[in-house]
Amino acid sequence: SARNLPLERHTTFTMGKSSNPKLAMISGSIAGGIEALAMWPTENIKTQLQLQGKVANPKFTSFSGGVKYVIAKEGVGGLYTGLVPILLGSLPKAGIRFGGNAFFKGKLNEMNSGGALPATL
Repeated sequence: SARNLPLERHTTFTMGKSSNPKLAMISGSIAGGIEALAMWPTENIKTQLQLQGKVANPKFTSFSGGVKYVIAKEGVGGLYTGLVPILLGSLPKAGIRFGGNAFFKGKLNEMNSGGALPATL
């Protein structure tokens, strides 16, 4: 079974993927940016919807109502209000996560090439 394979044999399942930490860091940053761009409008509306519950006369009371309200008042760009600080945090966070994973995976593979690690972790 795959559970009993040595660590270096597990890396063969990632055919076509690079284990270069710098490339992984760049790729992770790009992926983090794309994720933030895709998800920020929903986070923005969700937060505004939560805050609407604390006022006497809310401007909207549903997610779809929030989207319609923001687009009507601010345009589509209004859905992305506050995105810059999120990107400034997401890009390095995702880059470090991906790059760190590749770096430590490489170090573990180096250690295992001498038989220093057990077959399963």
